[in-house]
Amino acid sequence: MELILMRHGKAESPSSRISESQRELTPTGRRRVQEAAIGLARSRLIDLHNVTIWSSPLPRALQTAQILAEAWGGLAVAEYEAVARGDLETLSAGWTVLSPGYSLVIVGHEPYLSSWAERIAGVYLPFKRASAAGFSIREVQSGKGKLRWYITGKTLAHIAAVDLTQTGMQT
Repeated sequence: MELILMRHGKAESPSSRISESQRELTPTGRRRVQEAAIGLARSRLIDLHNVTIWSSPLPRALQTAQILAEAWGGLAVAEYEAVARGDLETLSAGWTVLSPGYSLVIVGHEPYLSSWAERIAGVYLPFKRASAAGFSIREVQSGKGKLRWYITGKTLAHIAAVDLTQTGMQT
C-alpha cells in the first residue's frame, strides 16, 4: 500500500476565529492546494486510479482534501476524527482493510504528520503547508514503511506552473 501524508494549506490566523477548530483556508491557501493537487497529478507520484482520501474534519484540512478530490476527478473524502487527534494507531487499524494496490492520502496537521513520518519510516520531515510525503507501507498491520518521496507545496506549485505553461493554461 502507498500512504501519502499531506498537510493542509495556509489557514486563517488563529485570532480571526472564535475557535481553533473553525479556521478555514485563506484564498492563498486554496490556490496553493489547487497547484499542489495539479503538481502531484502531473508528477505521477500518485496513481490516481486507486486513491482513497481521509481527512481531519477540521475545516482547513477538509477543504484541502476536497480540493484534492475535485482536482483528481471527483473522489470521495472520508472524515476521521483520529486524524485531528493524531491517533495513528486507529488510522493504521483502519487502513488494513484497503487493497494492497491502493494509495491512501491522509490530509492532516502538524505536529502529527512529522511524528507519523518518524514512526512509519524513522525520518523527520518538516511538513510545511501543502507539503506531502509518500511511503511504501511494507507491513500494513504494523504501519511500518519506507519513505519514497517528500515534496513541498512550493515545489508542487512550480511543477503545476511549468506544466500548465507548456499546455497554455493559467494557474
